[in-house]
Amino acid sequence: MPESKKISAREAASDIKSRMSDADLMAKFGLTPKTLGILKQKLIDGGYLSRTDIEPRPRPPTAPPPKQWKCPYCGMPHTHEVAECPNCGVIVSKIKAREDQESVPGQFPGSSTEEPAKDYLAAGAGTAGLAATASAEPAEYPEHPYQPEEEAFVPEPRHLDGREAALVLGAAALALILMAFPFTGWILSVFVILIHEMGHTIFGWLFGYPSLPAFDVVWGGGLTLHIDRSSLLIAAIYVMLGLLIYSYRKNTATVVFLLLVGALHAVLNFTKGHSVVILFMGHGTELAIAGLFIYRALSGRAILHSAERPLYALLGFFVVFFDLAFAFKLLSSHAQRIEYSQAKGGDIEMDFVQIAADYIHVGLKPIVTFFFICCVLTPILAYLAFRYEQYIHSVIVRLWVRDPKEPAGHLGRG
Repeated sequence: MPESKKISAREAASDIKSRMSDADLMAKFGLTPKTLGILKQKLIDGGYLSRTDIEPRPRPPTAPPPKQWKCPYCGMPHTHEVAECPNCGVIVSKIKAREDQESVPGQFPGSSTEEPAKDYLAAGAGTAGLAATASAEPAEYPEHPYQPEEEAFVPEPRHLDGREAALVLGAAALALILMAFPFTGWILSVFVILIHEMGHTIFGWLFGYPSLPAFDVVWGGGLTLHIDRSSLLIAAIYVMLGLLIYSYRKNTATVVFLLLVGALHAVLNFTKGHSVVILFMGHGTELAIAGLFIYRALSGRAILHSAERPLYALLGFFVVFFDLAFAFKLLSSHAQRIEYSQAKGGDIEMDFVQIAADYIHVGLKPIVTFFFICCVLTPILAYLAFRYEQYIHSVIVRLWVRDPKEPAGHLGRG
C-alpha cells in the first residue's frame, strides 16, 4: 500500500483561499481530482471554507493540443492514435475500458467499498473529523496512481496494418534492388562480413576460445583468430551458470531452463560438436541478426524514430537475400563449389568445407542445403515472433522473475 500523506486542514484552507490552482493543490498534497473534491467538502463542513472560496476560477489559457499521441500503457509517442501500440503490443481500447471502469463514481482504485471517504480520509466526518485533521493527527490522503495489472493482460496475436505491410515489403524490394548493383551490394556485404566474424568470435568465447574478429586484407572477406582453449574461461562459464541457477532457485521453470542450457553446452563442449557450432555460427549469426532486424521492422519494438523500421527491414532482408544467393550458387554450380573449396588461396578451409569434411563426413551439398533451408525459415520465424509476440513475452516474464510469488513487472516498456 502506498505511503499515506497527511494534510493540515488549516494549511489546505489557507492555500485554497489564496486562490491556488487545483493543479497546484493536487501536486502539493498528492491528491487526485476526486480526493481534492472530498477535501474541499470536508473543509466546508468543518467551517474552514465557504462556498465562495471554492467558486470556479478562470483557467489559464489552454495549451495547444500535442502533436503526438502517447500510448496509455507504455507512454511511447506516436504521430497518431493507434488501435494496437507497436511498442508494447497492448490493445488501446482495453486500457481505456479499464480506466473508464475505475472512474465510475463510488469506485476507487484499490478499494472494494463504495464509501470513498472511508478509503481516502481518516476516521471521523464533518466538523469532528476536521478538528482531528487540524490537530496532531491530520487526515490522510494516500496517493493511488494508476498501475496496470499484469495478470489482467490477455495475450492476443498481433496484426500488420496495410501501411506497415507496405513499408516492410517496400524495404524488402529495395534490398533486392541494391543487391543487384555491384557497388551498393559490396557496401552492404561489408555489414554481412562484420556480423559473420562476430558470430565466430562470440561462440568461440562461449566454448572457451579467446577470439578476435578481423578483416582479411589479403584474400578479402574476414577471418577470426582463435587462441588456444582456456580451461579457466570454461570454468568461469559454468560458475556463472551456477550463480544464475542459484539466483533463480525459487523459479522452478527458470531453473529447469538453465539446467537444459547447461546440459546442452556441456554435451557440445566436451565433444567435437562445439567446433561445428563455432564454424556454422558465422553464417548462423548472419541469419539470427537478419531475423531480429525483420522482427523489429514488423513489430516496431523499441523503435525511437520512424525511419528505423524501414532501415531494419532493408538490412534484414538484404542479409537473407545475400545468403540465399550464396547458398543457391553453391547448390546449383559445381564450379562455384570448387571455387569455394579453394578460397583463401587454399591455405584456409572455408566454414562449410570444414564442417562437411572434418566433422560430419559428408559432401558439401547437404551442409549448404541445410543452410539454404535456414535462410528460407528466417523471415518466416521473424513474422511468427511478431504475430505471437505477446505469448512469447508472457513466457519470458515468467522465466525472468526470480520469485513467481512476487510481481514480475512489465518487460515490454521502453
